[in-house]
Amino acid sequence: MVRTRRTINRKCTKHRCNGATIGFAVAIVVFIVMLSLLLSLLLVNSGSSILFQEKLGRINQLASSFAASHAQDANLQSETQSYVQDMMSLMGLNADGTIVSILQTTTNNVPAIKVTIINRFNLIGMGDILPRQVTLMDSETAAQQTSN
Repeated sequence: MVRTRRTINRKCTKHRCNGATIGFAVAIVVFIVMLSLLLSLLLVNSGSSILFQEKLGRINQLASSFAASHAQDANLQSETQSYVQDMMSLMGLNADGTIVSILQTTTNNVPAIKVTIINRFNLIGMGDILPRQVTLMDSETAAQQTSN
């Protein structure tokens, strides 16, 4: 079979990739990798936030019981603040900047103590796209012991 110029050109253009196609493929791969990284960071940060909230809730549960059992102390606020900071460091959390507030209240005509803890937790990620910190809050109420 004799090949003509037209047959050769048609065959070459059929299998040949030009530079624009390769550039587009590279751009798609880079986009997929960046999107995967962003979604992975979002997943890790969501999981970390859930873990921090669970730990904060447990600490607050203990702190409200502590405050309810020491409700008659004159320096209840500072004792509870110290207790919360100690528990946070024992659970591997950063206690710097922790805000603890105590409110005397009643629940079903029973005196109670409401403890609220607010703290910022560091996350993994880029500050421009994902937040570097999350502020979490938890409130717990515990009834005081009454003598009958």
